[in-house]
Amino acid sequence: MGYLEFLGYCMISFGPALALFCFVIAKDPIRIIIMISACFFWLVSLLLSSILWTIVVPLKEYLIFGVTFSIFFQETFRYLFYRVLRKAESGLKKVAEVGQTVSNDIQPKLDTNRMQLSFVSGIGFGVMSGAFSIINILADATGPGTVGLNGGSNYFFLCASLTTLAFILLHICWTIILFKSCDSGNKSLIIFVFISHLAASYITFLNPSQLYMVSISMEYLLLFITSLIALRCANFPTSSLSTGSVSQTEIKPIIPSQHIVIIEERPYFVLCKPKLLPLKSIALLQVENIQRDAEEKIKLMQQP
Repeated sequence: MGYLEFLGYCMISFGPALALFCFVIAKDPIRIIIMISACFFWLVSLLLSSILWTIVVPLKEYLIFGVTFSIFFQETFRYLFYRVLRKAESGLKKVAEVGQTVSNDIQPKLDTNRMQLSFVSGIGFGVMSGAFSIINILADATGPGTVGLNGGSNYFFLCASLTTLAFILLHICWTIILFKSCDSGNKSLIIFVFISHLAASYITFLNPSQLYMVSISMEYLLLFITSLIALRCANFPTSSLSTGSVSQTEIKPIIPSQHIVIIEERPYFVLCKPKLLPLKSIALLQVENIQRDAEEKIKLMQQP
C-alpha cells in the first residue's frame, strides 16, 4: 500500500511535468540541453544558498532567513540563465545546422520563438525545485508507519504533492514572465516575479499549523493569477478564456504593390494529348529532294 501511495503522489507532483517533457521536449535534442542547463543553474543557486545558511550561524534558527535568500539566489540565477541563453543562441543554431548536415533522420532545430525557450527553461527550474522539495517526503511515504496516528493530518502527503505541483507550474510561469520582461525592459514584471515567489514560499509556513486547505487555496490562486500574466506575456488571447472559445479573426492576404512575388510550387506530371511526330524533319526532306534533283541532272548530262 505504501508503494502505491508513493507512486500516486509522484504522479500528482510530476505527472504534468512528465507529460510536457514527453510531448514538448523529448523530441528535440536542443530543448533537452536547455532543460538540463536550467536544472544545473537551479542546483548552483541551491548550493550558494546552502553555503550562506551555513556561514551565517546566528540566523540558522530562523527558517524565513534561509527561504528569503534561497529565493533571491534562484531569481538571480534565473536571470543569469536568461543572459547565458541569449549569448548561446548563435552557438546552438550552429550545432543544429551541423546536426542537420550529418544526419537526415535526426534534425535538431533551435526555436526562433523565445517563449518556447523560456517555457523549456521553466520546466527545468520547476522539476529540479520540485524534486528537492518532495523527494525526502515521498521516501517516507513508502513506510513503515501510518500518517495521522500521532495526531497528524492524513492529508500531509497529498498537500505536499499539490504544493510541489503548484511550484513546478509557478516556475514555468515565472520563467516566461522574466524572459519576456527582460526582452522588453519591463521592470515591474521582474519585481512581480520576485514578490510572487516570496509570497508562494511564505504561504507554505501555514502548513506546520495544518492549515492545508488555506495554503493550497492561496497557492493555486496565486498560480492562476501568475498563469494569466504568463499567457499575456506569451501573446495568448486571454479574452478567449472568458468566452470559452478562441476568437476566429479573418486573416486577410497581403498583396504587395512592388517587387516580385515568388510562389514555389511542386512539379507534377501533366497528361497531354498524343501528337504524331514526323520520322524525318522538314530540313532533312529538303536535303533529300536537292540530292535527288542533282542525281537526275547528272544522269541527263551523261546520256549521249
